Amino acid sequence: MTCAEQEDIAILAQKIVSDHMLFVCAQNAYDLWNSKTGVSNSHLFQAQKHALEIRKKVLLMVENKKTIDALDFCGSILSFDGSDDKQSSIKQSLSSLVFLDLLQSGKYTEAVKFAKLSNCINRKLLTLIGYKNTDDPIFREIAVSINRGDIVREINKHLFKKETGRESSLLSLAINHYNSIVSYQNNKNAFELYYSIKLTKY
Repeated sequence: MTCAEQEDIAILAQKIVSDHMLFVCAQNAYDLWNSKTGVSNSHLFQAQKHALEIRKKVLLMVENKKTIDALDFCGSILSFDGSDDKQSSIKQSLSSLVFLDLLQSGKYTEAVKFAKLSNCINRKLLTLIGYKNTDDPIFREIAVSINRGDIVREINKHLFKKETGRESSLLSLAINHYNSIVSYQNNKNAFELYYSIKLTKY
């Protein structure tokens, strides 16, 4: 391998690591990594850093149960007019989570008011109106269907795609592609072994 090829591989590796930090919103690590690789003053880096900060802000709102703020903020940066299926899905997920958070925090009146104003809440969740005991097995069974972590990942992937055109980091895509190749090869080997054994019987 020539020196030029080694340098190209090193640059590619740096970009892949930086891209993954960007995707997972590892802001401090992203800043430190790019300051050491000498690209922290570029316009592209500044734009990506700003986008990362916006994504992280939204994700922290959802994680910290500030879901009304998250819904309002997402409404300001996304199109919630029904013209985009993915964004409509995010609106429904967030609206359902707002309703659930209000119920679980004992704000029953606010939850009912929000439900009347919103047409995006998961219909099954509406059956929880009237439950004041959030430890009730039926309440918990229905509430668990709204997964906060899944919603965080859904929002992150969508906002990242708006920035890069991809729903995953380059590292994740490479790993998934590698696993697909390994899976295909294993299935192919198993298929060939099966027929080689079958043929020996004749």
